[in-house]
Amino acid sequence: MITAGDLEGANVVRDCFYNMGDKGTGYGYRFERWPRLRIIERSWRATRQDPQGHLTRSWVVDGVEYGDDQEAALAALNAPPSFTLAEREALDLFPVDFSPFQVVLDKIAGCRAPAGPTVPDTPHARAYFLAACLHDKGAIEFREAPDPLINGDFLRVEPVVRKVLNPR
Repeated sequence: MITAGDLEGANVVRDCFYNMGDKGTGYGYRFERWPRLRIIERSWRATRQDPQGHLTRSWVVDGVEYGDDQEAALAALNAPPSFTLAEREALDLFPVDFSPFQVVLDKIAGCRAPAGPTVPDTPHARAYFLAACLHDKGAIEFREAPDPLINGDFLRVEPVVRKVLNPR
């Protein structure tokens, strides 16, 4: 059973940036020990109604935001994650050993990614969404692996991914 006391001093890693336009910015932090648990800290810009601006903290478990209700977030964290049928089918395509993320996305999408950016409502957009859901539920993990030297000038890294056998 994970408690609020367990979170004190726990390591977190910044894993995303939120650009809220003229309203402010924010950062997402994922707990290393409990990857299903995240915190989003948002810094809201000053307005006429709020001349100082303010900072908010939201607790997120399995991709569901609980606002400032840490107790509800911990209750969700102490329950096992639930997966949709689409998530379970996608998870079956993730290897146990680290593999290039793009290769796994192509498997989930059922085709190779077209050149250019990912377009909404396409097989690869759905594959990205499923991978994000599985990552939020602690079922997959990412790393960066070096690519071979390119032009002898620099090392490029590519994301690799693998299935987590026992999500925490």
